[in-house]
Amino acid sequence: MGFNENPVSVRTCKSVSACYKDDDMMSKLKARGKRIYCPKCGKVHKELTEPWNCLKCGTNLKAWLHPNRNMELCTAIHAEERAVLSLGGRSVDGGTLYVTTFPCFQCARLILDAGIKNIVFVEAYPVKNTAVFLRKNGIEEIRPFSGFTARAFFRVFPKVN
Repeated sequence: MGFNENPVSVRTCKSVSACYKDDDMMSKLKARGKRIYCPKCGKVHKELTEPWNCLKCGTNLKAWLHPNRNMELCTAIHAEERAVLSLGGRSVDGGTLYVTTFPCFQCARLILDAGIKNIVFVEAYPVKNTAVFLRKNGIEEIRPFSGFTARAFFRVFPKVN
């Protein structure tokens, strides 16, 4: 079992009103903002700011320049990491991992190392190469959760006081 949160000594993004990975991405985009070309239509932008869309064709240049959303710089320990760490080195060979959001690439390596063979997820993840990596390296089943999502649960089952 695991949960997403920063290490004890690291302040949360919310408490400092800024996300480290987002701040880094924005500073890199601003540094490049003086000359960015659109990969779709070829337009060269001499000055570009939020929302980082091509002024000619509308392509999202932020997504093109940072397709992984800078996730490798996330300061939080992911729920999958905590769950695998809690195993204390024990294998769960053939086990199933249930997650709210599909695992990131870094967590995928830990999942494979723990011997997990099946992943059930509620929400997709924006980085598609993680699923390819998992399938190529022994994950037997990757499937979306079917049933009530966490967000819908209390609409279906009202809280009882």
